[in-house]
Amino acid sequence: MMKEVLKYLVMLIIGILLTIFIFIKGKQSGTTEYKTQLFNNPLLLKNIAELAAYEVQGNTSSLQSNKDTSNWYGGVKNFFLEQTTFYNIPYKAKY
Repeated sequence: MMKEVLKYLVMLIIGILLTIFIFIKGKQSGTTEYKTQLFNNPLLLKNIAELAAYEVQGNTSSLQSNKDTSNWYGGVKNFFLEQTTFYNIPYKAKY
């Protein structure tokens, strides 16, 4: 009986020490900071973008509506609650 209690106690102490060790190692490795900086000079980045070889301009259009024509109630709902929105979005892209 005493052997089993001693064995359980040793296993418990080893588990607690292992948990403390893993916590400390994780905390040490978690304090390392990494800083990534791609471009420090925004003027240089703007010049690179302006000197790009390919440029595209255009408009994107979209029509969003809640019209319902599936039944008679859809016609009534369209008369009172129909909302149609037309989107026209200009864009300019350089590659």
